[in-house]
Amino acid sequence: MTYLAEYNRPDLQQIYQAAAEILDEVMETFPYSDGEKSGLLRTYERDWRIDLDALHYKFELQVFVKLPDSGIPMESIDSAEITIKKEG
Repeated sequence: MTYLAEYNRPDLQQIYQAAAEILDEVMETFPYSDGEKSGLLRTYERDWRIDLDALHYKFELQVFVKLPDSGIPMESIDSAEITIKKEG
């Protein structure tokens, strides 16, 4: 995320510092909903830096997606029929 405040303010660094501290407090988890299910997402590796003109705040999400069960069991490699042809 990038946070921009009015440029050329004498207290710009203090504004960005205060915003970064607030983000650290509130960004450990945040609510999420996909329309059907809702819950909290946890953030990892939160980090921020202040440039001359902006506060840059970054974080990682570790989200895992589960595919719906197709009802067809997977074959093991031992029971699968494998044919290898040599060409040439």
